[in-house]
Amino acid sequence: MSRPINQISFFLGLLSVFADFASADLVQIRLEVADSFNQPISHVVVGQQLKLSGFVRDLRPPPFDDGVAAAYLDVVYDSTLAFVTGPITFGLDFPLFQSGTVTPNLIDEVGAFDGIAPPYRGERLLFQVPFQAISIGLLTFRSDPADEALSHDVLLYGLSTAVPVNQIAYGTASLSIVPEPSVLVLTCGIGLGVMMRRRRTLKLAL
Repeated sequence: MSRPINQISFFLGLLSVFADFASADLVQIRLEVADSFNQPISHVVVGQQLKLSGFVRDLRPPPFDDGVAAAYLDVVYDSTLAFVTGPITFGLDFPLFQSGTVTPNLIDEVGAFDGIAPPYRGERLLFQVPFQAISIGLLTFRSDPADEALSHDVLLYGLSTAVPVNQIAYGTASLSIVPEPSVLVLTCGIGLGVMMRRRRTLKLAL
């Protein structure tokens, strides 16, 4: 009698997993801002180069996490704070059907397709875009669903349909753009000089 009970428990466990699949996030899209050496950064000075990277991860639990087969998205940003300085490049795991157009404030329909075989599990680089900071402020990159249905769906190995938008965790990334140090020193120096002149003028008046 133990074997049928064990089989029932096994199938009940599978049903529970599939029920979780129907409601939980299945894919994570993570954005990261890094320097030219691909080290994550939280701030840059005006004029400095930076890279925006997009990563994807299959969030299904083992052994169902066979990997992301295709991913496409939009990225919104403020082009008055930074501008794109080069072409979009893609991770080695995503060589097919590469897409992406850069316009002011938007990286449109960026993504690609693996389509060869299930990759190793874990997070994988989807794309990178180089930028240059041009103005002081808080620069935020926000990922959104791609607009072109069917041709730009998010797909998972082992799943016969596209991943619903409400089961994709779209991420953001932010960094501060600060003035160049020389500008700060010059500003402080001018302010101190004005204060000293005012103090001397006050003493002479007394």
